[in-house]
Amino acid sequence: MNSHLPLHFSDNAQRVELEYGWELLVDPSGRMQREEAEASLAWRSARVGLSWNAQFDDLRDYMGAAWYRQSSIFRPFRTHAT
Repeated sequence: MNSHLPLHFSDNAQRVELEYGWELLVDPSGRMQREEAEASLAWRSARVGLSWNAQFDDLRDYMGAAWYRQSSIFRPFRTHAT
């Protein structure tokens, strides 16, 4: 049984780029709580889809925990009258 859904392309489709606009916070202890992470001033811009080891020289050998966050403003979806 083929479980693949057909792929349809539409020039009218709205696309949202999710690769950029992220921030990274290293958590060497692996025990940081959300409140502590939110209050931290050590966040740095990062890209998703690319390891932090490749993005930051000081994290080249880092194998621990980290937090990601993103704040984006999404435009409302377009509606088409039928």
